[in-house]
Amino acid sequence: LSPAQQAAIVKDWQSKAVVGGQRDAQGNYTHLNLWNDLASPKARIDDDDLKRIVGFNSLIDLQIHNQKVTAHGVRVLERLPSLRALRFQYMSKAAGIDTDFMVVANAHSSRLSALVIKHMFGLSGTSVDKLGAFPNLKYLVLDQDSSGPRAVTFIKKV
Repeated sequence: LSPAQQAAIVKDWQSKAVVGGQRDAQGNYTHLNLWNDLASPKARIDDDDLKRIVGFNSLIDLQIHNQKVTAHGVRVLERLPSLRALRFQYMSKAAGIDTDFMVVANAHSSRLSALVIKHMFGLSGTSVDKLGAFPNLKYLVLDQDSSGPRAVTFIKKV
């Protein structure tokens, strides 16, 4: 996508979320925060909205906070070729989410330096044990069920 196309998508998303970001010298987004606080009246980004992220090829840092995406919907993130930081928060508030949403991180295991899976209140269980090795991981945040005994197996792989 061109920088103008990316900007148009971000503008559309702003009706559903607080969207913050940074761009490189060419105008391509390198960082995106898709944010809704727990009391937000906004509609939230859903799977159809998130599909539009394909083509944000310079995106290196993505935070998804309290959006209405599913484990199936986040699979589109596997197609981001430059991602180095992936942050999920409050995903349990989204309709249709299950713990397999976090497995999308495996597509970026050779590049990720930061992985955050936190505040999954109300989401039972974890899929953290399905995550592979992340040789470049420098920053890891896990909490709730993802920080329990099943996390030890994953952390040993890191």
